[in-house]
Amino acid sequence: MSGLSNQNEQDFINHNLRPGQTAVVAPVQMNISLHTADPGEDGQLAEVIGGGYSRALITGPAVLFGAPANREIISTDVVTFNSMPAVTVTHVGFWRVTGSTAADFLASDALSPPVAVPAGQPARFPAGSLSVKFNNLHYTNYLAHAWLNFIFRSVAYTRPSGHTHQIYAGDPTGAGTAIGGATPQAIAFGAPAVSCLLYTSPSPRD
Repeated sequence: MSGLSNQNEQDFINHNLRPGQTAVVAPVQMNISLHTADPGEDGQLAEVIGGGYSRALITGPAVLFGAPANREIISTDVVTFNSMPAVTVTHVGFWRVTGSTAADFLASDALSPPVAVPAGQPARFPAGSLSVKFNNLHYTNYLAHAWLNFIFRSVAYTRPSGHTHQIYAGDPTGAGTAIGGATPQAIAFGAPAVSCLLYTSPSPRD
């Protein structure tokens, strides 16, 4: 995977589309991990081991990323891992620190090209070399950027308190226009399954 983890996407759905759910808390600290293959949806696969490797701790995530653009945030600071084993790094993982040892996997970034590191040398990722993308195109740029800002830069925004749906002729995020005579209807959502969710009221057939 590259982009948001399933857990992060479910948090996004619960926070933005299910007002009755507990609000998500923005990270105060973040870990960055290095991987030799795709880390998977929970970040547990192929993490670097050996040498003096340990996850990088970022205090105040806002210092790491710039403001989002085009559904993506890009690093604005250098991240260094000292005394690495001999390894080729293909992916970087991002984690929300929730305690002294606990962390929630948020996203991964596939490096292109991969970074080969000799034994005993540091792995340095300059500004502009790390990024996180919001790949789900079902949501507007506004909401994608608000979430990237919130989760990766601790920038608060007003959480939606309710929702309506409307029928459009064409893509409403582009040139689509609302169909006249179709009154917006209140809508509620059930719990997400993976990164999807289902209507609970009204029925999609109504």
